[in-house]
Amino acid sequence: MINILVSPGEVYEEVRASSYKGENWHIPLFLGALVAVLFVLVAFAQPAVVNNMIEAQIKAMDQQVAAGKMTAAQADTARDQMEKLRPMMANLGRIFGSVGAVIATFAFAFVAAFILWLLARYTLGTPVGYWRCMELVGLTQAIGILGTILTLFVVVYRGSLNSNLSPAMLVPGLEEGSVVFGLLSLLNPVYLWSAAVLALGLAILTGRSWGAVAARLFGVYAVVSLLGVLLGRMIQG
Repeated sequence: MINILVSPGEVYEEVRASSYKGENWHIPLFLGALVAVLFVLVAFAQPAVVNNMIEAQIKAMDQQVAAGKMTAAQADTARDQMEKLRPMMANLGRIFGSVGAVIATFAFAFVAAFILWLLARYTLGTPVGYWRCMELVGLTQAIGILGTILTLFVVVYRGSLNSNLSPAMLVPGLEEGSVVFGLLSLLNPVYLWSAAVLALGLAILTGRSWGAVAARLFGVYAVVSLLGVLLGRMIQG
């Protein structure tokens, strides 16, 4: 699993030459979920992170009041309730965040494998079994685990759960949650590295060139990510 960080081609060649091995994704996903839970526990142990979340909610309510979607009295009541819940916010964050982290880890893996399966069958002309795609995703989890650990350092340093390893962190005064912040966050090197390595794995299993597979995979990444940014902006109003 660790070899995927330094010699992914050799790892995927071994996968291609061998029969299906469930441990290629069982173990990495379990470790990925464990690291994700540790991320949540450490992040919510930081008072600055909790305070940042509450301030973000208060700011959102102020925007709702300014837009006429909430009265000042309703906003004041909501603020009072949040202040009462402030001591519990960290514990609630740890509980629901941990559950969400585990679900997200496995859900992302199954969806990613499905996308690889679709690309292989319908755009590359070389069908690959779904569980073989799960092997690719599972082995690539090593990159995600490294990214989670590095991101945790940034979150602790900045005191915000929205912190990441993207160029968005280098722009002074950039508002978290803005469209520009979301677009720059798509350039997270960990995401791009993972996609490039997944493309290599699928290229080896299908016998196609890395460029042909990468063009399709990065295209899907761009479309899905942009839709996510736009949807998030719409939800925020």
